[in-house]
Amino acid sequence: MIMRIYICDDEQKYCELMRKYIQGYLDQAQLNAQLALVTIDSAKLLKQVETGLYFLGVDLGHEDRTGIDVATEIKKWDPSAMIVFVTHNQGQAYAVFDYRIGALDYILKSDTDRLKEKIIYCIHQAYIKYWENMNTKYLRIQHQDGHRTITLPKRDIMFVEKVKGSKKVLLHSMDQVIAFSATLRDIVRMSESFYFSHRSCVVNVRNIKEIDPVNKIAHFINGKSCTIARERLKILMEVFSNL
Repeated sequence: MIMRIYICDDEQKYCELMRKYIQGYLDQAQLNAQLALVTIDSAKLLKQVETGLYFLGVDLGHEDRTGIDVATEIKKWDPSAMIVFVTHNQGQAYAVFDYRIGALDYILKSDTDRLKEKIIYCIHQAYIKYWENMNTKYLRIQHQDGHRTITLPKRDIMFVEKVKGSKKVLLHSMDQVIAFSATLRDIVRMSESFYFSHRSCVVNVRNIKEIDPVNKIAHFINGKSCTIARERLKILMEVFSNL
């Protein structure tokens, strides 16, 4: 995964200045981030929305929409997107927080002495937040060949079962099965949706389609199933019914 950074402002000179500062900092700091787009066209930006950091001009003078409008659209697509508003007007800078868009910060174009410093500060804060979010949403698995890392959304995990006589586990996702080294106790701590169904299996209760209490089987949304220990049936039924 890589944090993408976007710039959209109606003044080309500020777009280029921000490009210079951002790219220079990324080259120096060697962060796992990239400058994905620099544009004065918000329509072009909205075609490329992904989780990342957005530097948006509040006034997009040549367009029908404002930076607030663009930010609102971005947040519809990705609520975790991080927005930094850029403006000449200090009053506008304070006002953006009234819209409850969840802006990360604001930058004053007129504060040329601190412009670079503020941009770097915003990148640093966004980078920390981005990876905190990624660690919450994704599981990173070292492939069996030892050379590749697989990144898998936790929401796609059905269940994880221990391989008998081995230190490995089998992860059953929406459309694949992955073997890797881990303990089920480590797995179950990774999400509040993960529960033991028995001592050798952890299930993602959010992906259970139905529970058969008679035969003690959990059926998942992708058609797979796993057994439930008698002593775990009651708690799983309660958690599943309260989702």
